[in-house]
Amino acid sequence: MKHFTIFVLIVFLLCLTSIQSASSLDYAATLVSGGLTRSYLVHVPANIPSSGTSLLVALHGGSGDGRGMQQLTNLNALADQKGFITVYPDGLQKTWADGRGTTPAELQGVNDVAFLSSLVRAISSQYKINTKKVFATGISNGGFMATKLACEASSIFVAVAVVSATMPQNLVSSCKPIGGMPFLLIHGTADTFVPASGGVVTKGNGGKILSTAATINFWKSLNGCNTATSSNINPLADGTSITLEQYQNCSSGHDVWFYKILGGGHTWAGGLQYLPEIIIGKTSQDINANEVIWQFFQQQ
Repeated sequence: MKHFTIFVLIVFLLCLTSIQSASSLDYAATLVSGGLTRSYLVHVPANIPSSGTSLLVALHGGSGDGRGMQQLTNLNALADQKGFITVYPDGLQKTWADGRGTTPAELQGVNDVAFLSSLVRAISSQYKINTKKVFATGISNGGFMATKLACEASSIFVAVAVVSATMPQNLVSSCKPIGGMPFLLIHGTADTFVPASGGVVTKGNGGKILSTAATINFWKSLNGCNTATSSNINPLADGTSITLEQYQNCSSGHDVWFYKILGGGHTWAGGLQYLPEIIIGKTSQDINANEVIWQFFQQQ
């Protein structure tokens, strides 16, 4: 009986070890950049490939943080399915130095391009990251920041996806990514925070921005895109509809895609309605932003 009990205990411990090794890993960490201690969350799926995995840096909006971005998008579920590592960094005072020249982080002289580049290097020192599969995405302030990474850190980030943000005017003249940059934009026509018509950001930290049309024209010109296709996505009964514009066969080899959400607000499509519609507008369910972003990244 004693030997049987020991045998059962050993089997239990082996099973427990197997379960733990097969589960995903979530942890919080910090690094020092520009003399500041910066924080971030990491999600590591159980099934990352040993040959080298993809890394996605997901940037929160103004007044948010990494944990909020994690909850808004539920990118962890996609990461578990596809086997890539996701990082959710925290901006200084819940903002990013995104190129508009108006956020608390930027007014304090924070270099978030350096921080996020250092973050990629830190994760790469812990896990085998495929350097050809390091991506950035973000919403609002985080979307502007992803655009700045596209402009100034193209040696590290190989594609970006921007949600509810356009091109800051301040970046236009200096934006020169090496060899171009794959660029995806998802934006609602009824976004009252970041107007699709451009001009000035109406809420949050303000700043002058291009329209969605001018933003797409900038990136398709930079990438040397000549072929354009447009298609409509079958809408659900949620008060929104979506047109997908794709600019391909580009001389740089990098596509530009634009999901124009007709009637969509300042939201993450397929994600949470994180505030009432009267404040942020409708969250379209016609697409899942996570899925179309990942599809775009994989095709580049």
